[in-house]
Amino acid sequence: MKVKACQLCGAERCEVIVDGATRSGPWAYMCVDCHKEAGYGLGIGRGQMYKLDPTTNEYVRVPDEIRGTRQTVTQPSTNNAPLNPRG
Repeated sequence: MKVKACQLCGAERCEVIVDGATRSGPWAYMCVDCHKEAGYGLGIGRGQMYKLDPTTNEYVRVPDEIRGTRQTVTQPSTNNAPLNPRG
């Protein structure tokens, strides 16, 4: 996957990038910092993490087994209650 920059802040050649939903609705390629601020989490229907492969200069998906499948995700509401109560 070829990504030039974070679509929220414009950071280029991030080591890790997330292709994911934002709390406001649209999807974007986000750097880790922007994903922490505006992302909706990781997993099916939320987002996927990619790491830059320096040999090919392309992003490669980070498998769920490596990054861990249990993610606590906050709802895009004012109460910020976790969607996964087991966290």
